[in-house]
Amino acid sequence: MTEAFAKHLLVLGRYSAVDEMYEQITFAMPERTDCFLKLGLLRVQMGNYDGALVSFAQIENDHGSLGVRARELIAQIETNNITNQAETVEISLRRTGNQFVTAALLDGEVELQLLIDTGAATTIVDANVLAAHGYD
Repeated sequence: MTEAFAKHLLVLGRYSAVDEMYEQITFAMPERTDCFLKLGLLRVQMGNYDGALVSFAQIENDHGSLGVRARELIAQIETNNITNQAETVEISLRRTGNQFVTAALLDGEVELQLLIDTGAATTIVDANVLAAHGYD
């Protein structure tokens, strides 16, 4: 049930609510190492690398696969010298009715028009376009 609720909140873009939920679970049930990992991964997605490191550090000495994954993620964050300074990139938008579209490049070569959906959890590119450029 927790996972379904978390997914629902993420679809709604309520990342901070999911962060708070996982944090409360880890405080109440520190044996739930899976929640520490999920909290850390969410914080990476949110750009909160310092917070992610705190979550991963709680389980890095776990002898299971979650500890291994936490150590890998810690190393990745530290190796890439990732900071909380998010890079800002401006893009041109074209309004089409009540929607916004922008130009994008696939592999730096193929220009595509992408619909901007701020609530979307994924980006979808037409399968025929991908197949035409060598993607399965």
